[in-house]
Amino acid sequence: AAALRSVRLDQGALWVRDSRGSNTRVQTPVGTATARGTVFTVTAKGMVQVFEGFVDLEAAGQTITLGPGEVGGIGPDALPMKLYTIDLNSVPTDIAGDPIGW
Repeated sequence: AAALRSVRLDQGALWVRDSRGSNTRVQTPVGTATARGTVFTVTAKGMVQVFEGFVDLEAAGQTITLGPGEVGGIGPDALPMKLYTIDLNSVPTDIAGDPIGW
């Protein structure tokens, strides 16, 4: 559905697979990750890893957009920031193409 779904994540981590045209917002104690038809992980500490599509990471009134292979989080100044990029070809996947371990 094209409706926005909201999830509150207070501890641990969450793996999200959205279909195209759907939107999921994951609120954590430090920031909010909003996806638009994508595959990503998010932790309660605000770390986001994007496998497909794009995720907006928002905290303290600022937003950054992360794309495939990008990892972001909430920095020491409580603002969102891009941390590093991973080679998605080196991430092991299962038969469905999902990252192993999620």
